[in-house]
Amino acid sequence: MKDSRVYWIWLSNACGAGSRCAVRLCGYFGDAESVYKAKEKQYKASGVKIDKRVLQRLLDKDISYAKEILAWCGDMGVDVLCPGHKGYPKNLTQLSDAPMVLYSLGEVPDFSEIFCCAMVGTRKMSAYGKKCAVNFGYNLARCGAMIISGLARGIDSAAMTAALDAGGKTVAVLGCGIDVVYPAENEDLMRRVVKNGCVLTEYAPGTSPYGPNFPVRNRLIS
Repeated sequence: MKDSRVYWIWLSNACGAGSRCAVRLCGYFGDAESVYKAKEKQYKASGVKIDKRVLQRLLDKDISYAKEILAWCGDMGVDVLCPGHKGYPKNLTQLSDAPMVLYSLGEVPDFSEIFCCAMVGTRKMSAYGKKCAVNFGYNLARCGAMIISGLARGIDSAAMTAALDAGGKTVAVLGCGIDVVYPAENEDLMRRVVKNGCVLTEYAPGTSPYGPNFPVRNRLIS
């Protein structure tokens, strides 16, 4: 029996991260497998606005790459979370551009059961900015808050490091593949996050930290 997550990976790759089109197609057809099985005339009959390039990818029914990704994740201990599956954050289903798949390392918390605080900021922080990030990250974590950030250089790293130093848990949402440490200097920090929370991304393994990925990523942090 084929793992249904293959279809969610295929749909995510076809429509791209942050796609409202993918959400609307699933709303119309029911799930990713049904979207996969649909024909061109059915896509058009759905009334969902589909970019020509996306349509061409939807009409390409080759799921071998999706299978490779799923197999790689299984070998590397990466969890693959999809809408309706165990572990997928329920609050993300409220988004009009909810991710079709999340790749994760570590223990994904029940975000509805814990107070979360997103902390992000400039990569080129001032001494005062660093002091504030450290104070907020440390003290919020001491009070039981989970700090959610982006693992980026600067404010993100300062806040997450302080939260971990306080014995708290953190969640890092990446703008690249789960196997890409960006910036490279945060490799140790990423390991700490995995041990004391989790790392999440909707980008397929091997995806580089391309600039436009990060604004798309930020909606998940929020």
